[in-house]
Amino acid sequence: MNSQVILNNNSQNKINYKYIGNVANALYILSQNALSQKMKAIQMTKELDAGDISDNEIDGHQQRIKSILKEQQFFHAERQVIIRHLINSKQAKLLGYVEVKNINYGLVKIDCHKFYCIITKKLIQKFKLKKLGDKFQAFDVKSDDELKTIMTLGDAKRVFNLFHNLVLQKNKQKLIGQQAKNKKSVAPTVLGNTVTEKGSVIVVKKKPKKD
Repeated sequence: MNSQVILNNNSQNKINYKYIGNVANALYILSQNALSQKMKAIQMTKELDAGDISDNEIDGHQQRIKSILKEQQFFHAERQVIIRHLINSKQAKLLGYVEVKNINYGLVKIDCHKFYCIITKKLIQKFKLKKLGDKFQAFDVKSDDELKTIMTLGDAKRVFNLFHNLVLQKNKQKLIGQQAKNKKSVAPTVLGNTVTEKGSVIVVKKKPKKD
């Protein structure tokens, strides 16, 4: 079952990108699309290796493969940022992890969809995650027509990009707040003022102890 698409209160055409169900649907649609693009790049590489591409088309073929792979690299990096945020804000649940080729992948449930994302040993220890094996669980692959009934690719990209920007803003605000807190903690405490015989004012300060 998929989440019902929720629209903004002030618009009947714009999908609410802050609603977790819409975010989960967008992640699912784009993850399925990324898988499709990956398979396309693999097939194009096989055609190139087999010599099925004419000499005057090789450069263009190679550029298309590089473009697909670069786009996927950016998507997975941004997807990782979003999923990490949802885990830390308790809007996503870690169900366990698998270890594939010495890399730990957490099985994450966001609303009604499941995803894999790279996680650290620190997260495994923090959530006391159970190892589920050394292979990925097979997920259902839907056709393009089936995916459109959940959310269109265009709407998925819009929700994804807006929510990703929102997460980046929150992370920036958190970092600024932490830096201000750290700066305040190392600032010396003013104990008082004293005046010398010549009338000069000396500020008496106490430096904080180092940990």
